[in-house]
Amino acid sequence: KDANTRAAETELHEALGLPLLPGPREQTARQIAALRELLGEADFAAAWALGASLAPEQVVEYAME
Repeated sequence: KDANTRAAETELHEALGLPLLPGPREQTARQIAALRELLGEADFAAAWALGASLAPEQVVEYAME
């Protein structure tokens, strides 16, 4: 679930042209690397693709589940 929401967050920032600040960007990169290691590349890629495809309102709904 975290990989999905991280992907959605990244896509939203890019779509709005709002880059992450250096501190949060580094933290996010570490979290993504940890998720990739935990899930394995194939499962991470699938989770990332799902999250990246969600509309902003879907992300909120998904995160609240």
